[in-house]
Amino acid sequence: MPTLAIAVEDSLTDDVEALRRRCFPGATPATSVADEFDERSLQVTARVDGRVAASVRLTPGPRGPFTMWSGGRAQLADGDDVITIGRMIVDEQWRGYGLARLLCATGMIHATHLRFATVVAAIKENGAILNLMLRLGFVASGPRVVTHESIGTTIEVQPLVVASPLAHHDRWQAMVAAEVDALARRGVAIVGLDGSGCACAVAQRSVA
Repeated sequence: MPTLAIAVEDSLTDDVEALRRRCFPGATPATSVADEFDERSLQVTARVDGRVAASVRLTPGPRGPFTMWSGGRAQLADGDDVITIGRMIVDEQWRGYGLARLLCATGMIHATHLRFATVVAAIKENGAILNLMLRLGFVASGPRVVTHESIGTTIEVQPLVVASPLAHHDRWQAMVAAEVDALARRGVAIVGLDGSGCACAVAQRSVA
């Protein structure tokens, strides 16, 4: 039975960046997909035998990614009590296992443990990602805006917000529990989560 270890890591490791590169359209092996926000961000990861299977990023404010990339046009809260969730990536062989739902819900729970008052995000398309964000409790925050990321990507996104994270805590716990049960039925064990569904211990990992 494979075991997925869930953790919150305090740096962008080479293997998470490599997975991000594989998931980004148009990126090449020589492309850097690290950005100016990674140094102050946390990465919520799922690993199998040390190999990263999925990751999502939490970036504390102020001057969050979508505020800066939109030149301030995104109608999003921005301050010390705001955290951004983004950079959701899943390795191709682990897609369809619900890891995006599991890590996003775990990340949201972690944000409440860190006592952030608002969680913001943005998505570029509808479909499964929008449905996931709606399940997490996000609502639209203003109109779509064009963002210019520092890695050279220009995309139109819909800003999203959860203004009262604590009000959704039980929902996120239920999502984590449901995904852990679904993975167990498929023969995948989960370690690293506490009783509340939070990967609260930050794993300090060296970057090779």
